[in-house]
Order: sequence, then C-alpha cells, then structure tokens
Amino acid sequence: MPGVGMMLPVEVASAAMVTLAVVRTFATVTASTAVVASAGAVAWTLATVVVMPSAEA
Repeated sequence: MPGVGMMLPVEVASAAMVTLAVVRTFATVTASTAVVASAGAVAWTLATVVVMPSAEA
C-alpha cells in the first residue's frame, strides 16, 4: 500500500502547518493586545496627568 505511506507525511505536514498557523495567530493577537493595552495605559496616564491638575485648578 504505497498510498498509506504517501498520506502520512502529508497529514503530519498539514498538522504542523495548522499548528504553526494557530501559534502565529495567537502570537499576533497577543502582541496586538499588548500594544493596545500599552497605548491605553499611556493615554490613561497622560489624561490623568493633564486633566486632573486642570480639573483641580
């Protein structure tokens, strides 16, 4: 059965590709979330520094 031998590497390769794609997507989402969170923290800090004194004054 040469077909069985040929199918196995393809399945293994496609499984590896799917795993890589999932990991890459997860990494991209994680990085994007980190960037957005950092930008939000910076914006929040700036808003607090700028708005709070003017609100008190």
